[in-house]
Amino acid sequence: MDVSKHIIDEAKTLSEFHEELVSQLLIHSSMGMVVGAGEFTNAVKRAIFYGEPVERSKLIKNLKDLIWYISIACFDLNIPIEAICDNNFLHEVVKRTQKKKEKQLDLFSNE
Repeated sequence: MDVSKHIIDEAKTLSEFHEELVSQLLIHSSMGMVVGAGEFTNAVKRAIFYGEPVERSKLIKNLKDLIWYISIACFDLNIPIEAICDNNFLHEVVKRTQKKKEKQLDLFSNE
């Protein structure tokens, strides 16, 4: 099997890049969010699997980076960042917390 030929043939089937459908700000923010989340996750992974200490300041910096990239996306979508933390967001947080508490109670009630 000629791997190079196979890769070239596959590349020919890729769809076109439609840059005009997504702004540069959304591209920038989406990539930044992925990188920031990856760095946060990597720090946690390294602590769990390699015993490395978690540097709280680095985790906080990663969270700030995520908020920065979220704010870029909000700007591009022409919505205030508060719009994604509206009452529906808060309601969802409360609902998830309640479900978690109920699940914990169920675990203890079976003992």
